[in-house]
Amino acid sequence: MAFVGHFWSGKHHGVVKGINLITLYYTDPHGHHQPLDYRIYDKAANKTKNDYFQEMLAEVLAWGLQPAFVTGDSWYSSAANLKMIKTIIGGFLCAGKQPSGFCGKRPMAPGTTTGDS
Repeated sequence: MAFVGHFWSGKHHGVVKGINLITLYYTDPHGHHQPLDYRIYDKAANKTKNDYFQEMLAEVLAWGLQPAFVTGDSWYSSAANLKMIKTIIGGFLCAGKQPSGFCGKRPMAPGTTTGDS
């Protein structure tokens, strides 16, 4: 049971015991969506959720996927993730709190909330 641990659950709004599954979903222009890749978070691997995200994104892009843009919640809005997406794909949209100071395609100036620097 090496992968069982205590993790934050957005669904339960608190810490739960279980397996932390990180899934990369794809939605086509017609609204059909399906999981493309996944990782089981392993604390012993000394990786962050952002490390797993970058691995999965690089992998599906190597398969030939050509998304128009990437969406995600605030867990994945690290500067490193957004720079990677901007460099490879060009567009992204992140939801929720913006701890990294990024939203849309460019960094926000300190103290602003709209992305207009």
